Amino acid sequence: ARQAAKQIGVHFTTIYRWVESNKIAWIRFGGILFIPRSEVRRLQKENHREEPSPVV
Repeated sequence: ARQAAKQIGVHFTTIYRWVESNKIAWIRFGGILFIPRSEVRRLQKENHREEPSPVV
C-alpha cells in the first residue's frame, strides 16, 4: 500500500481509507495489502494535477 501511495502521489493512510470505502480494488495475501497495477494507473490518472505554467 505504501508503494502504491507513493506512485499515486497520496499519503499511505489515504490508500487505507480508499480500501475501507471500496474506492479501489485490493487483494490481501499473507497479511499484506496489494493494490493491482491497473488500480494504481487508474488512480494516477484521476489524481493527476498538471503543474501550473510559470508566469514570465
